[in-house]
Amino acid sequence: MTDISVPYFLPNVFLGAFGKLHGLARYTEGILRLEFQVRLLFRGDVETLDLPVAQIEEVVYTKKWGGGTLTVRPTTLRAIEGFPVLEDGEMKLHLNKQYRDDAKLLVSEVELAISQHRLEEARRGAADNA
Repeated sequence: MTDISVPYFLPNVFLGAFGKLHGLARYTEGILRLEFQVRLLFRGDVETLDLPVAQIEEVVYTKKWGGGTLTVRPTTLRAIEGFPVLEDGEMKLHLNKQYRDDAKLLVSEVELAISQHRLEEARRGAADNA
């Protein structure tokens, strides 16, 4: 398993051209950690949101011209409570072009962990029903 960080941003947060959010996404040991900082007129504190794989429904990377988008869909909105911007119940993290490969690797690792978690749950359920 590779320890990889992917920088992301959300353009025009809150006050149009005056608000920006920058962050770092990292997957380690069953947790997708999103660190972020909101800058309005001044930089805010760095905040952290930890998402265990059990609370992630899906993570998808979409290539776009000039960069890409990392979409994180949680199993419940409570899992991402505290993240300042949601779009249709998902977090859409924008990436610069040079981080495409890192984003693909991050998505692969998180999706593998989600699959392993679901398999373990199914095995436990089967054992409980036996």
